[in-house]
Order: sequence, then structure tokens, then C-alpha cells
Amino acid sequence: MSKRYRTFRICCGIVGIGLLAAMWLFSSQTGEESGRLSNSIAHFFMRLFSIEDTPKNLNMVDHIVRKTAHFSLFCLLGLSLGFAFAVPEKPVRAFWAFPVALLSAVADEYHQSFVASRSAIWQDSLLDGCGALTGTMIAFLVLLIVRKKVKTLSAPSGHLSQRERQE
Repeated sequence: MSKRYRTFRICCGIVGIGLLAAMWLFSSQTGEESGRLSNSIAHFFMRLFSIEDTPKNLNMVDHIVRKTAHFSLFCLLGLSLGFAFAVPEKPVRAFWAFPVALLSAVADEYHQSFVASRSAIWQDSLLDGCGALTGTMIAFLVLLIVRKKVKTLSAPSGHLSQRERQE
């Protein structure tokens, strides 16, 4: 493994740790603080897409913002940890990210149960897990592509292996 790729893996691990820290901070917000943040983001999108500012529309957009944030953060976590755990020679190691991210999702919801005006919702853990699996699968597929590209570049030109001739 090259020094450049090792540095990339370390950076991905640091990004993963940063995402976990950000999630912990978001989960530490009280219900009111969390509501203000998601409402301000929802209002931004309502203005951006010219959605009428009614309580019903605000609730709908706020719900979409919150669920998209859950999925996206855990997708990024699965992606970053997938790259941190795996190497192109062994892309299947990317899937180690999934149980780590899923455990983090459950711990995140459990943590919220101790915060004022917050509760643990198992559906959020399920959504987080779907995001983590998506990110992990993207990392796995990218590593498969990189592995194939590296093999192609390192093979002597004009000489195909028996496996490559069959493909």
C-alpha cells in the first residue's frame, strides 16, 4: 500500500471521527435547540423552492430535513469508515464500517433519550443504518473499481491473464 493511500485512509478515519463528534453534539442539543436549527434550515428550503410558509408545510419540510440529515450523516460515516478500513486489495473490509456505524446509530438514539425534550426513536436508527449501509456499499464499489484499474495498469501491456481474457 502506498504512502499516499495510507494518508488517505487516515484522513477518512479522521473524517469519520469528526462525523461522530458532530453527531454527538447534535444529539446533545435539547429538543428546543434542535427544533430551532432544523426549522431554520426548513425555512431556507421553503424560501429557496417558493413553498408557502404555513405550519403544515413547515412541519413537512422540517421532517424531510431531519430525516435527510440522519441518512446523509450516516451515509458519510459509512463512506469514510469504509475507506478507512479497506484497501483496494481487500475491498470487502469496507463492510467493517457498517456494524461500527450501526452501533453508533443505536448509541446516538440512546444518548438522545437522556437529553431534555428528546427521545430515542428506533426508526431513526433504522434510517441511520440504511444510510451507513449505502455509504459502505459506495466505498466498497469504488474500491472494486480502483482495484480493477490498478490491476489493469500494473499488467504488462499486451499480456492478458487467463481471467482477463475470459472477461
